[in-house]
Amino acid sequence: MTERDKKQQEISEIVLSKVKENKFIHHSIIVATGVGKSKIIIDLIKPLQELLKFKKIIILVDNTRLRDNNWKEDFEKWGFESIYKDIIEMNTYQTVYKWDKDLSNYLLIADEMDFAFTPGYGKVFETYKNCNIIGMTGYVADSKRDFMNKYLPCLVEYTQKQAQEDGILNSTPITFVKYDLSKEKNSLVTYGKGSKTFKTSENISYNYWDKQLRITMGKLTKAKITSDISDIKKYETFRKLYGAKRAEILYNSSASVKLTRRLLDYIHTLDETSKAVIFSKRTAQSSLITTTTYHGENTKLINDKNFEDFNKGMVRELGLVDKINRGVNMRNLNFAIFEGYNSSDTILRQRLGRLMRLDPEDLATIFIMIPYFMRKTKDGYKQAATAAVKWVNNMLNDWNLDSSKIWDYRTIKSDL
Repeated sequence: MTERDKKQQEISEIVLSKVKENKFIHHSIIVATGVGKSKIIIDLIKPLQELLKFKKIIILVDNTRLRDNNWKEDFEKWGFESIYKDIIEMNTYQTVYKWDKDLSNYLLIADEMDFAFTPGYGKVFETYKNCNIIGMTGYVADSKRDFMNKYLPCLVEYTQKQAQEDGILNSTPITFVKYDLSKEKNSLVTYGKGSKTFKTSENISYNYWDKQLRITMGKLTKAKITSDISDIKKYETFRKLYGAKRAEILYNSSASVKLTRRLLDYIHTLDETSKAVIFSKRTAQSSLITTTTYHGENTKLINDKNFEDFNKGMVRELGLVDKINRGVNMRNLNFAIFEGYNSSDTILRQRLGRLMRLDPEDLATIFIMIPYFMRKTKDGYKQAATAAVKWVNNMLNDWNLDSSKIWDYRTIKSDL
């Protein structure tokens, strides 16, 4: 029995112990991607059915790929085809608001439950609070933990770092690539109320919006101290606006495109068969980096062909934009570049999860692009971290970084 098998069995026994105690389940498990959440749940079905006497199972997922393919493949892979055919009903969270179901004879499995921790989708946990529900995911952000604790208290949490230290998951090598936002005047920017449009650099534009955000945060703090509701609402609006303006510069950085393309060319010189995925935040950005992409502006036919060609090794690069975050395996992957990302540590971890599913011999090297900028101060310009530095820190706060490296392409080097 492997360490992974032992951990799966240990988690299963904890769940069953709780069910035997209560004759009911309305809880969740958090198990790092790659440890085998789906296998744990599938192995639990028969003993849970004996204890809870349900007749049907509804598995809720957040996208059609998971609904139509992934769970079916998992049941078949582990020899449970008959269970899938006889008692499994697949649904997406997007259909929940239409439900008028009696779930008294059902077990509801909430896959990637954190997706549903919102006022809209989360109503299912309140509506069916007296029904048997087990939630599962690889990670729950701090901002969603109150929701989880209220509706689906966690029975087991097994983190990425624990799984790496136990040797269950690969300690994937990470290289942090630090670079400067472009100082070339190639960005079209509108300041004021739309009356003044001109070209400036990414660095100057980011510096401007960063300053506006910092000023607003100071005013927001004062408003909260004085409990001025109108000012709190006003500055919260400005905070979101300036934060979004700042983020858009990072999502569309020309400096990032150039450096990522150089990195890909370098990767291909190491091995002419090496394969790399590039995660970006914007489709235009992805298309500037590589010609083979998978994103919402492509047709399904094109996306499926590009993904299949990449898995077969017919193409060596695949640009991904807010796709393939959950439940998808990539074959024979050598490199992954995080070119563009946002503050969602959940999405970032899901993307990292794609790499945790690789076999040890397919260990992928990760490159994370981290932009810096020159901040204007009373003493002149000084190098400063962009918001991306905080996003990456949040993403990797329980990650084993013993084998990480830093490549520093910044003009002015510092320890920021």
